[in-house]
Amino acid sequence: MTRLLVSVRSAAEAHAVVAGGGDVVDVKEPSAGSLGRATVEVWRAVLDAVAGAAPVSVALGELVDAPSLPGMPAGLTWAKVGLAGEAQRTDWRRRLERLADQLRPVPLVVAAYADWRRAQAPPLDAVLEFAIGARFSALLIDTWKKDERRLLDWLPIGEIAAMQARMPELMSLALAGSLRLRDLQHLLPLRPALLAVRGLACVGSRRSAVVQAERVAVLQRRLARLRPSTPAAVVAGSQA
Repeated sequence: MTRLLVSVRSAAEAHAVVAGGGDVVDVKEPSAGSLGRATVEVWRAVLDAVAGAAPVSVALGELVDAPSLPGMPAGLTWAKVGLAGEAQRTDWRRRLERLADQLRPVPLVVAAYADWRRAQAPPLDAVLEFAIGARFSALLIDTWKKDERRLLDWLPIGEIAAMQARMPELMSLALAGSLRLRDLQHLLPLRPALLAVRGLACVGSRRSAVVQAERVAVLQRRLARLRPSTPAAVVAGSQA
């Protein structure tokens, strides 16, 4: 079954996700980018707030930031990292594998950016091939720049489906990228493991947006009506 992941920037927002019935709480700092890294203090506060009621993931920022990676608190389900700025570097695969080893037992999820050219990131196919070859448990397809253009403006459904068809059975797919309500009915038939949102769960402008429990609950009701009956894979486990 496709699950709803909601990104939060505080313990209060994490409470709202749990109260609204969200499936996964993801911690990031939106002002720092698509996968902006929050502080360790925020990570711990969210873990305390969730108290085991839902899986908790964290955004680590871009791979270029990995050398300054802080210690990982206990209780995280997985961590995700982006590849912006890596297009001209030849060692991003080796550095990703090193980061995955460093994070164990927390699984690492790599983000393939649909707008990879403007992110100066490796092409989608290259990231997918790496994730398959390195036996990563999941792949996230996201957008790097958060503006009016959403995932489906950059990557048609058919191309997402073609990428998914190449993934091993045990590799999960997560989809994000300024998703809108009308996108849900198009993406759910693909049966991704996760649909990841923030804006759809928020009230207020982009700068002052706050996750609200009722918005999360509305999204879950919408997903319940649209979900196909066949279960989808679950993002879990670690890299082999």
